[in-house]
Amino acid sequence: GEISRLLFDTPAADSLKAFQRKLFGRIGAKLGWDPRPGESHSDTMLRPLVLGRLGMAGDESTIAEALARFNRFLKGEAPLLADLRSVVYSVSLRFGGAEAYKCAHGALPPR
Repeated sequence: GEISRLLFDTPAADSLKAFQRKLFGRIGAKLGWDPRPGESHSDTMLRPLVLGRLGMAGDESTIAEALARFNRFLKGEAPLLADLRSVVYSVSLRFGGAEAYKCAHGALPPR
């Protein structure tokens, strides 16, 4: 969050992103995108934080999954879990290009 903003557009930004991918990668793989039956409350709370950090740090598999979920949501094929909406929206709009932005502009509910 804050450190990423401070280092944005500096030579250290790429190193920080690589560190974040390494730091959060293992736990992100363990948590996955979908809740497991009987999982702990802390896993449920941790999932959006970890996936959000991975996505904004440029983790390719996280970005691909966020975009896939975003596209399925826009097509009406699948709902987005409430806990993951902000992750899917922010990662998709950041990495999905102009097309994702145009699609989302009319599809997302107003704040």
